[in-house]
Amino acid sequence: MVTFTLEHHYILISNRDKCEKLLKKKKRTRTDIIDFLVSLHLVLEVGLNAFYRNIILIQLQKGIEQTVVANNLDNIDFINKTALFFYLPSFDFGGRISDADKYHAAIGKLKQFCEVRNRLLHGHMDGQINYGEERVVHTRTSELISENTIKTQIEIFQFVMESVKFYFDHLKSSITVDGKENIKYFYLSASFLEGDK
Repeated sequence: MVTFTLEHHYILISNRDKCEKLLKKKKRTRTDIIDFLVSLHLVLEVGLNAFYRNIILIQLQKGIEQTVVANNLDNIDFINKTALFFYLPSFDFGGRISDADKYHAAIGKLKQFCEVRNRLLHGHMDGQINYGEERVVHTRTSELISENTIKTQIEIFQFVMESVKFYFDHLKSSITVDGKENIKYFYLSASFLEGDK
């Protein structure tokens, strides 16, 4: 019996497109910045979750119900999946252990990357308090909605994707070189961010 998988990637693709369009704008509003930050987070989270699920499912032994495995994998958050992936014993770094150490920092960067999205989507106050003429104090969430945060988030996103690609390139698996390239191109691409240059 021949099996094949059909997975819908609307959220990944539509949010990549949204990020790309927002980066091409000459001037971004505050709401544009919020939309970009949330969309970039969705691209990273959905892309990494799909990447890990895909590379595990295509290597499963026949007879194992893939939807059960997929559901179990989907119950693990993408940061923990990344940590588990980096700690697999199945890598051949070919003398590039210092690069492996460098890219290991992606785990900490993922936690940093999530701050702005968590604040925005968990209802943290986005505003300021005016104390008369004495002073104005902005909330941390309000301060994060900036062009500088966009730049930082893009840098973290690119580093994370570069890190996961590095580990994937050195993973000993049954996936062919062409197969790895196709998977990286679809799930780990940062090319949609080139509109900011």
